[in-house]
Amino acid sequence: MAQYTIFYLFICWGLAGLCGASILPLSDSNSTSQSFDVMDYGAKGDGMEDDTAVEGDIVAPPPSLWKDANLRTWLVFSHVNGLTVDGSGKIDGHGAAWWAQPWRQKKGRICTNPTAFTLEHSSDVRVNGLNIVNGQQKHVGIKQSTCVTISNLTIEAPGDSPNTDGIYIRGCRSVTIENCSIGTGDDCITVGSGTFDLNISHIVCGPGHGISIGSLGKGGEKGNVQGVHVKDINMTGTRNGARIKTWQGGAGTVSNITFERITMDNVDHPIIIDQYYCDSDNRCQNATSAVQVNGVKFIGVRGTSVRPVAVTLACSTSVACTNIFLDGIDLKTVDGNDTMSYCLNAFGSANGQINPEPCFG
Repeated sequence: MAQYTIFYLFICWGLAGLCGASILPLSDSNSTSQSFDVMDYGAKGDGMEDDTAVEGDIVAPPPSLWKDANLRTWLVFSHVNGLTVDGSGKIDGHGAAWWAQPWRQKKGRICTNPTAFTLEHSSDVRVNGLNIVNGQQKHVGIKQSTCVTISNLTIEAPGDSPNTDGIYIRGCRSVTIENCSIGTGDDCITVGSGTFDLNISHIVCGPGHGISIGSLGKGGEKGNVQGVHVKDINMTGTRNGARIKTWQGGAGTVSNITFERITMDNVDHPIIIDQYYCDSDNRCQNATSAVQVNGVKFIGVRGTSVRPVAVTLACSTSVACTNIFLDGIDLKTVDGNDTMSYCLNAFGSANGQINPEPCFG
């Protein structure tokens, strides 16, 4: 039986869901190149009929078929108000074929591969129930949008797949991400600059690099993230847990951030603020300016750390981290030993049981 690939996809609003698509089979011994149209299988596309009975997996074309196509994105929803994308179908980015391309590799990361599912410049949007696997690069990108709810997504890629973030948010306001299971080769959720009023809850994360704010400030960029609440998270076997990462030389502010009720299981760096982030082939130069980190709470973070240093607050020597608050922290090593904290120019307070002991300046 042939496996089919959506080559172009058009969406209609209202009751008509999938209104038209050209479909190209992947080459195999049992298929020939042929186009299909969902209109021939019961879809109406007239704005009245419910076309959701036309079901199937959406599989991305392999790199050889993209030719002059935009390599930044695959499925894109742009400038839409009042959109609901709902269903239990699978969106398969066919990522292994992209990860293997040697000319797209740079320090183990893919530079220009497409984001599988992108929402941009939109408002009042709900995305629910999708299964997104093996993204070419990032799986879900939410950009320059407001009033967005992402729920009940399953996102999966191998733990060694390069730069395959689960959900990436940038330039957004009033976003909710809830009840998702994410396991990839990079951050489960990444929060980029220009994000305000973001709520993340009930997430299962792993494998991957945890939930990260940043990176911010690269190349002197001014990065601002305010009002992020992350709660009720289970992280298993991730490289990082609750993380803020910024480059030296940047500007802007990260403020009013809460990580609450986080369970860590076998996590390399459970709590980390890293203002010396550097993901470059060359050694990053020291710089005096930095993104200011102020008002960050870590509450009820418990579990096991792979490394003895379970809490790292490595802040800029010129722009201190201030108003950091720890409450109810209980982190042991995976073999049950006590853990340690590391601080550089970090200031704050603690309440309740704290293990490891705080190291504020």
